[in-house]
This record gives sequence, structure tokens and C-alpha cells, in this order.
Amino acid sequence: MALLDLDLTTPDGVLQYLSNTSFASRSATRLSGGTANFVYRIHLNAPYERKSTLVLKYGRSFLEIEGQWVPFDIARQRFEAEALEAIREWVPSDSLVTVPTVHLFDDANHVLIMDDCGETSVTLKALIRARNILPHVAEHIGRALGEFIAFVHSRGAEQSHEFLRLFASNEQALSISAWATYGRARETLDGSAGLAVLADQPLHIEKGKLDKVGAVAEAVIEKLKHAEEKFVMGDFWPGNVLVTLDGEDIKSIQVVDWELAKTGIPELDIGQFLAEFYLICRFDTDARVAAAETARAFWHAYRNMHAIDRRAVTKHCGVHLIAWTPRVPWGGKETTRGVVMEGVEMMCREDVDVSDPTKLFLPESLSYPVRIVSLDADVGNVTRGDRLLTYSFAYLPANPSPDAQPETRFGTWDCPVDGELTAWNVKPGEVISRPKARDRPAVLVTEECTHGEQIAGMCALCGKDMTNVDYLGVSDTSRASIQMTHSKNGPTVSREVAERIEREANEALLKARRLKLIVDLDQTIVHATVDPTVGEWIAEGQAWEAKRARLEEKAAARAAAEESGEDIDDSDPEEELEECNPNWDALKDVKKFRLGPELLAPTNMRGRHIALDEGCVYYIKPRPGWQEFMNNMSAKYEMHVYTMGTRAYAMAVCNVLDPDGRLFGERILSRDESGSLTQKSLDRLFPTDQSMVVIIDDRADVWSGGLQFWSPNLIKVVPYDFFVGIGDINSSFLPKIPPLMPQATPPGKAPRDKPPIPTPGKPEENLKDADVELRAQTLEAQMEERPLAKKQEALQEHEEAAEGGDAAASDDEHSSTSSKSGKKIPPLLTNNDHELVRVGKLLDEVHTRFFIEYDARKPASPKKRKLGSQEPERHNVPYDVKRIIPSIRASVFQGCHICFSSVIPLDIQPESHECWRIANMFGARCHATLAPEVTHVVAGKQGTAKVDEARRRGNIKVVTPMWFKDSVNMWQRQPESRYLLDPTPTSQGATPPDTDMEALGDTPESDEELLVTGEGVQLELNDVDWADMDAEIAQELGDDDDLDDGEEDEEFSDETNSEITSATPSPVRGQKRSRSVTPSEVGADGPRSSPLAKRKKLAADRVGESPLKAGITAGDLTVAEAKVASGSRSKAGSRAATPVRRVNGSRASTPRPRPSRPGSVAGDTDSAMDSEDDGGSQNAEVDDDFLHSFEDELEAELDLGAEVEAG
Repeated sequence: MALLDLDLTTPDGVLQYLSNTSFASRSATRLSGGTANFVYRIHLNAPYERKSTLVLKYGRSFLEIEGQWVPFDIARQRFEAEALEAIREWVPSDSLVTVPTVHLFDDANHVLIMDDCGETSVTLKALIRARNILPHVAEHIGRALGEFIAFVHSRGAEQSHEFLRLFASNEQALSISAWATYGRARETLDGSAGLAVLADQPLHIEKGKLDKVGAVAEAVIEKLKHAEEKFVMGDFWPGNVLVTLDGEDIKSIQVVDWELAKTGIPELDIGQFLAEFYLICRFDTDARVAAAETARAFWHAYRNMHAIDRRAVTKHCGVHLIAWTPRVPWGGKETTRGVVMEGVEMMCREDVDVSDPTKLFLPESLSYPVRIVSLDADVGNVTRGDRLLTYSFAYLPANPSPDAQPETRFGTWDCPVDGELTAWNVKPGEVISRPKARDRPAVLVTEECTHGEQIAGMCALCGKDMTNVDYLGVSDTSRASIQMTHSKNGPTVSREVAERIEREANEALLKARRLKLIVDLDQTIVHATVDPTVGEWIAEGQAWEAKRARLEEKAAARAAAEESGEDIDDSDPEEELEECNPNWDALKDVKKFRLGPELLAPTNMRGRHIALDEGCVYYIKPRPGWQEFMNNMSAKYEMHVYTMGTRAYAMAVCNVLDPDGRLFGERILSRDESGSLTQKSLDRLFPTDQSMVVIIDDRADVWSGGLQFWSPNLIKVVPYDFFVGIGDINSSFLPKIPPLMPQATPPGKAPRDKPPIPTPGKPEENLKDADVELRAQTLEAQMEERPLAKKQEALQEHEEAAEGGDAAASDDEHSSTSSKSGKKIPPLLTNNDHELVRVGKLLDEVHTRFFIEYDARKPASPKKRKLGSQEPERHNVPYDVKRIIPSIRASVFQGCHICFSSVIPLDIQPESHECWRIANMFGARCHATLAPEVTHVVAGKQGTAKVDEARRRGNIKVVTPMWFKDSVNMWQRQPESRYLLDPTPTSQGATPPDTDMEALGDTPESDEELLVTGEGVQLELNDVDWADMDAEIAQELGDDDDLDDGEEDEEFSDETNSEITSATPSPVRGQKRSRSVTPSEVGADGPRSSPLAKRKKLAADRVGESPLKAGITAGDLTVAEAKVASGSRSKAGSRAATPVRRVNGSRASTPRPRPSRPGSVAGDTDSAMDSEDDGGSQNAEVDDDFLHSFEDELEAELDLGAEVEAG
């Protein structure tokens, strides 16, 4: 056709071009193009060979990139037309996969007209990512494509020399293929390409690997120049595959865009195709199943039809990941960087085809000992399922008769892998015991691939399906079970691969002089609540700020008018600026976000129709100093988030703290990916080497430390309790999604009465469902009961009462923010936390010590340290945080010999108690008795034998438990002078005036959560019947359990909340995970003598026995003072609710008697108190009038003691 002067880049030009041909059309719809080609779907005026639509492709002789024209030889169209014509002849007529038929090739006007796949056709990449393709359909497509390209490669290599020379002349295709991948690999990695996604921080790639990538690229490019014997497609990827579906039926598959067809290396076609599916699996987890099925079926089909160099395929997969991932907007920055590094590993790997022999061990399930009867496989090739050996064993039935004799039976062992059997380690006649079978491999098999890296059930190295389970009962997925990425569905690796990856990552960090830091979120870096009161206070503060600004603006305008002599408009009433919400200053940096109901609970807990306004608003308060802390630590540590919150919650909080991903990137691990609902594990992220990993967390109980009690990597943080009394919002789960129709509450049962009890089923599912329900109840209580508003009101009333003034009645709607008395309202929330400064200093010290030791290592050592190795030398390396952190801890009480008194219960072995173990961990030597070397007695009360003896000696410091707790919290020994146990009754156990006991340690989330822990027993006070307790107290008063002076008077002390339980602890209904303590639960106050104690002693003398082991008082108040303070009292056994309030970070609540509280019965009577079955000894009778009077006095002191303690 003659050259026409038409603009074929527009639909009108195309229609004009077609008007005088057999392809005259009524419309032309542009499908794609603009860079080099323009592709249109043309709707014919009349059918052409029974087709109503065709595709027109117009090409230009240049590429238009960012406004610049780059030459692009139009001769490419000739290669495409020739390739399509040839392949149509090669492919069988019944093939599901075809190529378009060319109906017109107009070389003069650069036009190709070919078949149209149909208006419903989509690219395979779009189809997979649309997530609407079933796995079996994806498998069918993959298998068909594998067979197709294998057929093309095979037939192409059989063509004539003229055919191959024609495509070898497509030098432009050769240069583009080489440049687009191998030509850009080095510049991508070294940063010279200037890619934004890799620009923030350079990739830490050791020079050896960078040079290796460059060498591989140069070698492949050189090989491409001389590859003239095999025909390849040149651009085989899912975007060039068009699929037409009819439901689940595949109507057609066409492979298009053959402009880069040439002679080359077939493995490059395969590598490019598989790399694209690898990227889909890494970035689009919802599409990973279909992508993996397609890739797996494709690989198997191709290998069955065509020989292939798997090493070359792996290299090209790697270079594709390097060159294309950062240039195509696949997803997050951190994942992109990670995939690029995975590409480096693929390019540098040398062990794809040759590996060390696999050691095969006899199964644990055999009836040992066994005798080897015969070796049934010779040295050479073996396949999975081949018989390896026959063995015999002695068999006895389960209930043999007395004269039964063992029966000899036989069994066989089949090969679990494919490969080459290289050596036997057993011989016929040898007897194998269980230990020998466990320690010594029976046979060595060299495998073609060890399947050490897997993704979506497919080997990432060879493409084998790892999920197949045959009669052997074991799938190959177990060979790569370690998940090292932060995503839930990332690739898994074997231990050998994990060691190599971690070793190389650590080497890169060491060169940058950085360590790894795992950061917890809740109560470590932030504090969160869902109490709507916070939102209202923020709104009030913002309104107050706006009003102040308005008044200041008016005042400035008035001043300016007065100065200029202008008339002033006095018509507007003068506004007054009322007092601001007292908590506004502390709330200015609080952020909020909403999690919708689809992110709060599993779908089976929700109705089908959710209102738009449902969900939960979270208020997040960053810890003071967090920005400076994070900026400083990011220069010295690679930071990872590890939280027990959900993924949605973790991402939302990190978006507040790190909106640009500079600090954490995508290194975020939540409970959804952790694998456990109750524990955190370093092995989840760093399975083979934890020597460079530091943890900061407010809880130690979630990190297993093995024999060291706490994890040796842990720096425990004092919990951040900004929203007073809220605690850790993720120690429960997320709000319960309400049903569409309200459910009636059974009579006599209150909502949220008890936590759910798991029903029989899968344990993990039951635990998760119960946890979801419990956490939902907790957050619902916050949202509905508004505890902060109640605490603010109680605080205000307490302050007014303390000042002696009459409390003005406050408005119901604004009681928390205004006062009619005009007095300044005290704030409930304050910004007085400085914990991150202390933690930052500790982290700096760890970093400094590590690199001092690292720099001092012996360079001439014959064995270089291999990170992650299990060799004995590994544990002697000094540059290991697992050695450094415990050594810092141990320096706190170095040289101290501690004896506890009235701190550890009598019914617990002292060595197993938490205080004892923590003291040892922080460098102290503990003693059960007052040995000569004891330097400190940590006493919970006065008057014990140990306290008296220590004072008699004179060289022993007798301190309150607060000294121990504060020293542990601060990781620094505190001066004893501030914590001495005052011998005078009026100040025993007093807390140092500038010490906030609650702020320095872990505090229970509510009064009801205090646990008294004995050996294997935990008591949750939610279920305590206080009336019964009163009755028991009265009953116990007649018991005889007085101790001799020489016996140790050890008791539960204030707020003892040990985590030590027996190996099989008793279940506790509704119990939350107990907070690990730096013994913040060890109290400082002990009992004091009082008139009431004398009355009890008198009662004991009257019956000849002592009914109580210690006095029960509430400070120095007399019984008469208690009666006056408490007013009228109810009869014995009743209890009036007395408000107890704390200021500056304390809780406000209605008290209940607590075991182990100063001045309480449980605190002043021995935990081992004996009780007679009949209620008391016959000799221990006290007249009823005295007992009733005593009970009233006791009750008054208990209640008033709680008030005094709170005040």
C-alpha cells in the first residue's frame, strides 16, 4: 500500500486509513500505546472472515519518553509479523494458547492488522490481580502457557539457518533486552540510577556481592550477543497474555507483542514470566494463591517438555526483581527494597544445582531398637517413595499374657526425597537405638534442589509444588518453615538459608555500625484509649483556643482604635474567657483514628449490614520525648515494631508516629503475623542470630527468657500510663461488633458478666474467640462508662474536700471541665514522664559497649565469627547484646546481699519467687536467713525477727520494698537513705516524698485486676465474695496460729503480684495476661501498732491463745478516730463504698478489701494461717459482744485506712 499522509495516532486518522480497504470500520477505540505503538480495536462495517472486530497496531520509528524522542527501528514490525506467521504454523490447531493471525502488514505505513481477542479479554496480570479467578482455572492457564512456550522454544531451535539468521539480526531487541535488565542492575544497586524508592537510605550490599552482580550481568550480556541457535519471544510476561473467560471456562488465550522476538536464551523468557508472578505474590497477598498456582503449573509443564538451566532461570528472576521492582509502583517502599535484596540473593546464588548431601535420618515413629535387615537401594539415583531399607523389630501386644514372647516383625523405610544416593551410614545386621537414629543420619542423598526457599507452597528455586502429600504423610513445606519477613504470607526458608540471610544482613548493619531494635507500642512509646471523654476534652480545648484567639483579636482591634482615636463600637456584649479544660495542655499532641468494623473482628462475629458510623475511635498519646528518642535511635538501630495489637491498629499507630516510613518502613509485626496471641518471640524475626537485637517493652512476661527469667535482649520500660487507669488497651482485644437485633439479657445476669469460656474445638481458635470477646467487653466498658470523666470528677471533689471548702454542685454535662466555685480545677492528665530519656541512655550504652567489643575483636582469629552458628565459640563472643544487657543489669545490685522479710509468702520456695529471681538477675545475692554477709534487709513491715536482728547488728540497711522496686525500674541502685524503714510507728514504710510509687512501676489496670499469687494458685479479685470474706475474718479471729519469736514472719506484702506459677497452674476465669513486674507490686507499707492491736492482744490473753499473728491497723488512727471519720456504720459483714482517689496519675475507684494491702487482714495475717473445720478451737472462745465490737472497729479501720492511703 502506498504511503499515505494521515495521522494514525488519532481514531479519525485510522478510520480514514481503513475507508478504502477491506477493513473499513465504523469506529476505532484506542486500547493502549503512545510511547512507540498505537493500538486500536476497530469495529468493521462488514464481517471479515466472520470477525466483526480486529486490532490495528500502528508503529512509529521512535520512543517518546518524558518528552524526548529515542530512535526505535520500525523494522521491529517485520520481526513481529514473521514471528506470528511462523508460530501460527507451528502450534497445533487444538492448542488453547495461540497467537493472533496477521491479516495485513503495511510496511510503508507501519500498520499491522490482526485478530482481536475480544472485548471481554484481559491481560493475565490484570486477571490474577483482580482476585476473581479460581485456583483450578489459574492452574489450567499456567499449564497451557508452559506447554505453549516450551513448544515455541523447541520448534524455534529446529528451524532453518535462514530463519534463525533473520531473528538474529533483530539487534534492537537484543540491546533492549540486555539493557532493560542486566544493563541497569549495577546502577540500581549502587544508587547511581537515582531511584526515589531506594534513595532515602542506600542499600547495604557488600562490595563482593555488588561485584558479583556486575560480573553476572556482563557475562549474560556477552552470551546474548552470541546466542544464535535458539528462538525466543523476548518479552514473555503476563501483560502480553490476553485471556478470555466464560465463567470458569477458558475461551481463548493469546500471546501478543512479538516485536522483540529474536535468537537468545530461553531461560530469560521463563525467568521474566516467573519473576512477575513472584512480584504478585510478594505485593498482592490476596492474589498470591492464584499467582502461585499459575506459576507452579507453568513451570512443571515447561520442564516436562523442554530442558532448562535452572541456574540461568534463577539469575534472570533475580535481575528482573532488581531492575523492575523499584521502577514500577508495586507497593510499599520497605517491601520494594526487600524484594530488590532478594533479587541480589538470586543473582549471587551458586548452590542451585550443586548442594551438600541431604542427611536423611530414620523416622522417630519406628519401634526402636530396630535391626537393619537389608539395604534395598544402591548408590545412584533414587526418587521419592523408593524403598531404601528393610528392618526388623520386636513386637509385643499392648496387654501381653504372662508367658508371651516377643514376635519379630518387619518394616520398610522409603525415600522421602528425589536425588542421588551417595553413601550409606548403616549396614545390614546393625542394631539402631532411638538415640543413635536421632544423632546419626542413615543415608546421604544429593538433591538437585533442597527447596530451601518457598513461597505460596512452591519452591522459589525450582518451582516444585511443595504441598503434595503422598502416602509418606509429609509434605516438603516442612523443609522451609522459617518465616523471616514481617508479612503473614511472605516466603519461608530453611534454617540454612535463614542463617545465610541473617549473616549477610548483620554484616551490612555492622558496616553501618547499627544494631537492631524491637519497639513495642502500647505503654512503651504510646498510650491509647477509646474513652470518648478524650475527644470531648480536645474539642473543648480547641474551642477555648479559638475563643481566646478571637478575644485577643478583638482586644488588639480595640487597642488600635483607641490609639488612632476612632470610635469604638460598644454594642457587642463583652465576652469573658472562662477557665480552660485543665487537661488541654497535655492533650494537644494526642492523635486519633478510627478503625472500621471490618478491621475490628472476624466476619463471623458481625452482622451482614454494618452502619457507616460503626467502628471505634482510638486516641493515641505519644510518650513525651518520643521524637528526639526515635531520631537518635534510628541512627544507631534498625527499628522494628512488634506489638500485640492487630495489624490494622499497628499500621494506624505507625502512620501517626512515622507517616513517611523513615523510622520503621514496613518492618511492622502485629499479633496477626506473630503466630501467638499471648507471647512474642525473637525467633519470629531473627530465628538464627539474636546477638544484635535489643528489645524495649513495658512487659517482660510476653518475652520468654528461658533460664534467665527475662529475655537477655530485653530492656524493660516503665509502663506509660497517661490515660489514668486505662492500662494496656491491647491486653484485651477490640470492640465487640453488636448484632443487628439487640439480644435480651437473661434475668439476673448483667452484660459483660463473665468472660467467654471456650467451647470444645480447635484450641487456637477457641483461645482467639475468647480473647476477642474479652477485649471487646473491655473496650466497650471504656466507651460506655467513661472512666476518665469519672476520675476527673472524683479528683475535683477530693481537692475541694481537702481544701475544706464546700464543693459547688457542678453541671451534669460539664462537671469535668468547669466549677461553679471558681477555683482552679486540677488536671487528671499530665506530661511529667521522662522515661525515654533513661531508656535512650541505656540503648546508647548498649550500642557503645557492643562496638567497643566488636572493634577489639581479634582479626587474626583462625575462625571468623559466623553469626547464627551453633558452635561453642559463638557463645564466647563478647560483642553480643545477650551478654551486654545482662551485665548492665547485674551492675545494679552488685555487691549487695539481700534478705527479704515480709515480702515472700511462707508457702513459696524463696528461690522461685519473682523478687528473688529479679534480685539475682540485677546482681544481688539473696539469702533466706540473716547470714553474716547480708547487707540489706528489704522489709515489708516492722517488728519481724529479721528486721529486729538487722537493727541490732547495726551494719545492715533496712529498707522498704520501694528501694528494691525503684532500683530495678531505674536500672540504677537508689540511695538507701530515702527508703529506710523508719522505726517510729508514725512513719513506717513511708514512701519517699518525691517518689511516685505507681508511676515508677507496673500497676494493675484496675483494682479488680490485682492478683495474689501463691505457688500454682492465682486468685482474681473479681470473683471474691466480700461478705464471705468478712465472715471468714471473723471466723479466723478465733484460730490459733501464733508464731514463736524465732520463726520467720513472712507474709504477702503490699500489691504482691508475682508471675511465678506452677507448671500446671490452676485456670483463672477471665484472667488477663499478668503484667510482668519490676517488682512494682511489692509494697512499702507495713502494719503499725495501735489501740486496736492491743485490744486484739487482750482478747487473745483472755482465751489463752493469740487469735492473730500480727496487728491489723490503718496507720496511727485510734479506734475512736476511726469511728468519728467513718461516721455511722452498718452491722458487721457489711461495707460502705468509700471513694478512694489518687492524684497525678493515680486511679479513682471504689475500694474493695484487697489481700496483702497494708492495714488489711490479708496483709497482716499469715498466708499459711490454719483454720479449724468447725470454725475455731474449743479453747479459743471470745464473748460475742466483744467480737461484734471488734468487727465494727476492724471494719472502720479498713475503710478509713484505705482513705488515708489514697490521700
